[in-house]
Amino acid sequence: MPGPLQENISFPSGAYTLSGVLHLPGNPRPPLVIGLHGLFADKSSPKQRALAEMLGRSGIAYLRFDHRGCGESSGDFKAATTFAGRCEDLLSALAHASSRPDLGPGRALFGSSMGGSVSLAVAARHPVNAIAVLAAPAFGAKLAELILRSEDADRVSPEFMSEMRGLLPPEPGFRPGPLLVAHAEGDSVVPVENGREIFQRASGEKKMLLYSGGDHGLTDPVLRNDFYFHAARWLSRRLA
Repeated sequence: MPGPLQENISFPSGAYTLSGVLHLPGNPRPPLVIGLHGLFADKSSPKQRALAEMLGRSGIAYLRFDHRGCGESSGDFKAATTFAGRCEDLLSALAHASSRPDLGPGRALFGSSMGGSVSLAVAARHPVNAIAVLAAPAFGAKLAELILRSEDADRVSPEFMSEMRGLLPPEPGFRPGPLLVAHAEGDSVVPVENGREIFQRASGEKKMLLYSGGDHGLTDPVLRNDFYFHAARWLSRRLA
């Protein structure tokens, strides 16, 4: 059996061309986890790389990609970045994965921060085998207020801010698939109430990880490694 490999890929999403890295574990037609980065991040996030490596050891493929206007994907960040556009990017990634005969049918999602919100929004309409989110916003209006008070306020468009103010938490009883919600209680960017609201509103199989203290990026290596372990186990067990 061939060993693991990384394949640089690109695929269309609307008017944009998205750049990604597909981690293939070497076994035939593996299931796939698609990873989504945060608002100002890109596919090179250490979380994405760590989960790709850990899931690969369980025979699971991993796709990490740059949203439109981010990293190596086409588009200007300020002009291209909308919540609806990021949802379209995820749907395009799912469509690209379905077109590849070397991938099996199993699908799961991992989303960090804004990537978690995008994952939940798409999975609410297109349920997957499993989903894990870390520090995901549930309240768009509160997130908009935090962005406006931050040094990044001029990086996003007024249209994006308006979209965020109208973004509501998921409908009560929404069912995205088996859901792992992780949040740090010391998160000052996306307060922990967001994670609690997502967990409370979700129906079906679910689990919540609350990290005492911690920050938005889980920069404490002990907390971060604990999250990697639980997220990889949650996703891999439901894709087995």
